[in-house]
Amino acid sequence: MKVLVALKHVGAVSGVLEVDGDHIDPAFLEFAMSDADGYAVEAALLMRDRAEAEEVVVVTCGGEPATAVVRDAMSMGVDRGFRMSAEDMGFDPLAVGRVLCEAVTSECPDLLLVGVQSSDLGQQSVGPATAALLGWPCVVGATAVQVDGKTLTAHRELEGGAQEIVSCELPAVVTVQTGPHQPRYGSFKDKMAAKKAEIPSHTTGVTPRVRVVAMRPAISTGNAEFISGDPRSIAEKLLEMVRAEQ
Repeated sequence: MKVLVALKHVGAVSGVLEVDGDHIDPAFLEFAMSDADGYAVEAALLMRDRAEAEEVVVVTCGGEPATAVVRDAMSMGVDRGFRMSAEDMGFDPLAVGRVLCEAVTSECPDLLLVGVQSSDLGQQSVGPATAALLGWPCVVGATAVQVDGKTLTAHRELEGGAQEIVSCELPAVVTVQTGPHQPRYGSFKDKMAAKKAEIPSHTTGVTPRVRVVAMRPAISTGNAEFISGDPRSIAEKLLEMVRAEQ
């Protein structure tokens, strides 16, 4: 069985930032693999450790800088990775889904793993959109994944700590959230080998249909007001404030 894992190269804002029209100045960003994607890679590697998968391949979508996340995954132990060369389409999950469909057509995996949501946008849409385009079943928010023959079993954590176990037939798409198995770290030797590895890139004709037209820093609307007292007095004060705004 072959597992394909989709990765996203995301930027994390640290401290003060500057916005230039429709984007954040990259000088104020620190780029890394999206958090949930690391758990998706770990889930795939665990399946290979258990002999449920023979090969783990990763793919990312974007420009040359995005190859950094492929190298990170290779240092963790994946077999290989590649990049779908495309313009920035992070705000259009359907466009990303179309690119991933091209990757699936090329690789013919039995299972596609995607992080449940990206660390920057949190749309939770890429996995379901890709599954819909492929016509594959989709399991959302899995914390653990196992495969027995052509049957996939996934564990999902619900509100209140309840656990749900679902199954479906392969091929399938699974979005992975943070779970009990922390993403592994590669050794120094693995990191050096990944740094020197050649990362193939494939062009795609997919263009996003959603784009950012403006971006601005959050504007403060006023100071917060803290209400103290017993529950009854707090409730009365809140009621008074609500009525004053009507």
